Amino acid sequence: MRGQLALGCCTALLLHSASLVGQQIVRTSHPQDSLQNSNGNLAPLGAQATGQAAEARTQILIRASELPGPGAQLIGLEVHAQSDVTLIYSSLQIRVAPTQNTTLSPTFAANLASPQLVLSQGALPVTYAQSSWTTILFGAPYVHNGQSSLVLDVQKIVDPATFALAVMDVPSQPTRPDLPRMIYAFGGPGSGASLSSSALVAADPLCVRLLWRSASTMRHRSDVAASGNHYALGTIVNLFVEATPGSSFFVGYDDALLGVPVVVPGVPDFLRITAPIATIGTVDATGIGALGVLIPLNPFLVGLRVVYQAGVFDVGTGSGRWTNTHEHRVSP
Repeated sequence: MRGQLALGCCTALLLHSASLVGQQIVRTSHPQDSLQNSNGNLAPLGAQATGQAAEARTQILIRASELPGPGAQLIGLEVHAQSDVTLIYSSLQIRVAPTQNTTLSPTFAANLASPQLVLSQGALPVTYAQSSWTTILFGAPYVHNGQSSLVLDVQKIVDPATFALAVMDVPSQPTRPDLPRMIYAFGGPGSGASLSSSALVAADPLCVRLLWRSASTMRHRSDVAASGNHYALGTIVNLFVEATPGSSFFVGYDDALLGVPVVVPGVPDFLRITAPIATIGTVDATGIGALGVLIPLNPFLVGLRVVYQAGVFDVGTGSGRWTNTHEHRVSP
């Protein structure tokens, strides 16, 4: 990492199924996979038992570097609730739109230049579990162009018959001021907040995993250490490369994204880091290549930015792919 960091690598035994309804699904996590977050938000998909935030409109901006290459099909999302609860949505509409912007305008329409409605459903029951991610599949896939950032526009109305406390994760320690702020408007039953034209609040973004087909991806997980922080000195960051079973891969890391992404001839995706090889491996039968990166007990590393990206040789197509990037900062 430009001479600044020598991360030790060790084998991780954490595996996760990448198969759903007989089709291979791969995931990206924003910002990461941990289920140990302590901060939460009601607006995007949750509610209070009193009905607060029963209606809301929310927009979330996912940066281009965190998304897979051209042709990847976005087919759903996953969120994590901090309790076991079932909500019925009288109405749940989700739109996806490409954007070149790095922040969200408080005017919702200004962020949706070419939106695609991927989910529109009423009387939709969703059962959330504190112990796992909950999947919401779209009715129609969104085909990503591999270059743009994405805006997720969520309009929800919760059925009053199912009002219950449902809080969804947002990033916890250390906070991520570098991430684009989520914007939303919310209100109680009958408020019309789901149809709002402007946001009332900007806040830390919802933790979300995006589900893809026709892509190779990478994600990671760092749980809370004794210090109360994720990515703490002396802990392991678990990395997961998702691709066709039997594919080979390598993982690189850096302390910054390239100013201009590199196009490698014959590869449709962008190389976004200088990519010194940290380790190599093979994707197993579940579609996961798992490994771990040890953060050394070196206080001089606190605050250092670490960016990961993987290269994959797809055994099915015989072609090379770059995954999305993901990142974190080392904490005490």
